[in-house]
Amino acid sequence: MLRKPLYTALAIQLMCTSAVNAGTKVMIKKGSPLPQSADAQLVQDYGSFKIYDMDATTVKQLKNGHIVDDMNMLLFESFR
Repeated sequence: MLRKPLYTALAIQLMCTSAVNAGTKVMIKKGSPLPQSADAQLVQDYGSFKIYDMDATTVKQLKNGHIVDDMNMLLFESFR
């Protein structure tokens, strides 16, 4: 009976991993410019920073961004 929830959780994890999503998520602070050749798509604007999805060649050109590929994971803690 555990198989269905286990397979569902595994499928959700696989959909959220960077191996399935070809791009790399990068956090750019407000006011920081993107490279002129940036092939980037805005994922979310949080006001003080923005999250972009871009390819690996654009990421190598960045001087002001932080790779945040793990921001698409749901992390839970148990209550004590």
